Amino acid sequence: TLNTLIKAFAHAGQFDKSYQTYQFLLESSFEPIDRTFIYLIRACRLSDQYDKIFEIYEEMLKQKVQPSALFFFRTIEALNEIGDENGIIKLKEEMTKYGITEKDFDKFMKPLPLESFEQEIT
Repeated sequence: TLNTLIKAFAHAGQFDKSYQTYQFLLESSFEPIDRTFIYLIRACRLSDQYDKIFEIYEEMLKQKVQPSALFFFRTIEALNEIGDENGIIKLKEEMTKYGITEKDFDKFMKPLPLESFEQEIT
């Protein structure tokens, strides 16, 4: 699918190709989904185009795709990487419009493997 292609370009750090594929998706009368925008945020991160993050968010809203907790988690994670505190505050305010709280992020946090604790002890 086109989302898979967007994801592949995103993982390769090729924002422009990810976004071009997204544009093709729209031109082909397909509807984007939440994951489409999560992949575009990943493309922003891996291509160091953090300045495009809020453009992607605005595009998501324009397409009437409701952001999920995972979308907000990944986007805030990206903003945190560049220390954009104002952007993080703005997104946290946006989250509340969708009934999402930071508590919803718990399911995305990966626990440390037991081995890492054992190594610290010895």
